[in-house]
Amino acid sequence: MTFDKRRSMLLVLSSDNKLEMFKVNSDKPEAILKKLVKQEKKMALKRSHAEKEDAKDSDCDEPLKKTVDKAKLAQRVEDGDYDLALHFARKLTVPLVETAGNSKAKSFSMIHSKSENKMYVLVAFHSNTAFEYKIDLVQSKEEGIDASTIAKVRTSFGQMTSHRMPIRGVALSANDSIFATNSFDSVKVWSVDLFMYSQKNSLQLQCKQSIDEPSILSMAILPGNKYIVLGTKEGQLLLYELNSNSIV
Repeated sequence: MTFDKRRSMLLVLSSDNKLEMFKVNSDKPEAILKKLVKQEKKMALKRSHAEKEDAKDSDCDEPLKKTVDKAKLAQRVEDGDYDLALHFARKLTVPLVETAGNSKAKSFSMIHSKSENKMYVLVAFHSNTAFEYKIDLVQSKEEGIDASTIAKVRTSFGQMTSHRMPIRGVALSANDSIFATNSFDSVKVWSVDLFMYSQKNSLQLQCKQSIDEPSILSMAILPGNKYIVLGTKEGQLLLYELNSNSIV
């Protein structure tokens, strides 16, 4: 799971190889109020129906009331007294097609891009392969579009043979020059030849370092590419220094 701050979008990887995208309204109380009013009107209409059935007055022509106290609801929004799910709206479900056979996606990381209409995502699979996907956000808004065509494989990294066991996670640096992968056996740090990628659209990867830590569940490469924060299954945070190749 990751958050795209520029687009205010939350991305979640599901167990069936689908990337779920949710629009997050964290700083728009008017949007929350609009959803809350709509929700309360539905509830008021249901109550009116129930009251009419209880009265068993079939000759009553009085219209059903579905009015709500908007000022009261606005105060609830200001006080934070509402379901937090109202902050989220499902925008898109993208199947990750053209993957490594029947292998399941284990983790993903967004690749930094200036494009507003396209999103690039690096996905690691259980088979120790990785794919870069290009997601067309403009195409996703078209009516009748096949969702399986929205995410297309841009680059395949092949099999990452330095790991002896399935890859569990991947973390990309801020400048895309290195990334790290963690497995049940260790953590590997890879360098990316950005010059070859920009000139020939061909990625050349090289395993630069190996960290003998088998219990890592999550990772983050800090800005500057000097340190990696590692989260263990025991609930600890480890700070790994790349220059000294050691935990500090």
